[in-house]
Amino acid sequence: MSRVFRELSVIALREVTDTQGDLAGARKLKEETLNIRRRVLGPVHPQTLTSMSNLAIALSEQGDLAGARKLQEETLAIQRRMLGPEHPDTLTSMNNLAQTLCAKGDWAGARKLEEETLALRRRVLGPEHPDTSVSAWWVCLTLQALGEHAAARTVLERDLLWLLDRDPATLGANQRKAREYVAEAVKKSE
Repeated sequence: MSRVFRELSVIALREVTDTQGDLAGARKLKEETLNIRRRVLGPVHPQTLTSMSNLAIALSEQGDLAGARKLQEETLAIQRRMLGPEHPDTLTSMNNLAQTLCAKGDWAGARKLEEETLALRRRVLGPEHPDTSVSAWWVCLTLQALGEHAAARTVLERDLLWLLDRDPATLGANQRKAREYVAEAVKKSE
């Protein structure tokens, strides 16, 4: 048991120190972490799934969108099976995969996944939860990219306009940023 504890402690220390700006080093670190967690904790353990997500982000940051997508799809499939389709971690993985699809130019695929994520987050987390706001914003951006401005406006009005009625100090960081964009969009349309 002490070997297992030692390996997991090394992982924790590595994640805290990370590699700050060294993308190749970060990728290698995340690959090692994932391999250790798969071996020690198993392939479906929540910390293993977190490592899979972290590696997918590193792959995406390095431009390996195909590798990121493959790992995100694998992570999402396991989470749906083990945690259920409405678990917050599953919803985060859906959002991450949708962003990779956007980066790959698969706007239709991204839209479908983003809209599904938004609907689930709205129902599970509530319409004013920070993650719901992030999902709504991504749907708006994707609809804009697809040239579907009226649909984007509908999402903005239904899911984000309420942000303007709130004191920014009461909002999460992502919601404050979305609030700025919403205010700008409203101003442009006047």
